[in-house]
Amino acid sequence: KAHRNSISWSPHGRFLSLGGFGNLAGGMDFWDVNKKKTMAQSYDPVTGADTGARGNTANCAVGYGWSPDGRHFAVSTTSPRMNVDNGVRLYKYNGAEVAASSAGVIGWSNDDYSPDKLLEAAFVPAPASAYPDRPQTPPPRKSAGAAASAATPAAAAA
Repeated sequence: KAHRNSISWSPHGRFLSLGGFGNLAGGMDFWDVNKKKTMAQSYDPVTGADTGARGNTANCAVGYGWSPDGRHFAVSTTSPRMNVDNGVRLYKYNGAEVAASSAGVIGWSNDDYSPDKLLEAAFVPAPASAYPDRPQTPPPRKSAGAAASAATPAAAAA
């Protein structure tokens, strides 16, 4: 489907990221190795159904790697390869991007650190035994009330 030149296993080997970094467009796919399929990034909040969103894109990414707990994946754009738009983007294990304002993630601005540039970004290493191997978080279950309210507008329209 898309060009990929990098493969990265999570520390416990449960999740896998295939990416097209460096001179490629930055496309990423996230797999659950145990289930042998790509992971859904989002679910409908009312029905709990898979929305079909898969993969993500990290333009101009040079560095990448899994967090020691295997629940997050980071990509970075760093100097000297890229002297503009340096920064780090954080994704959940399924490829859903973590917003910069949540979880205390701090963005990088070269203007704040001139003349220095972001040279490398990495997670602090930890032994694999420090974190348990956890499967995917289950999708939200639809509640009877949510399913009924979702069905009501459709019934009224018919």
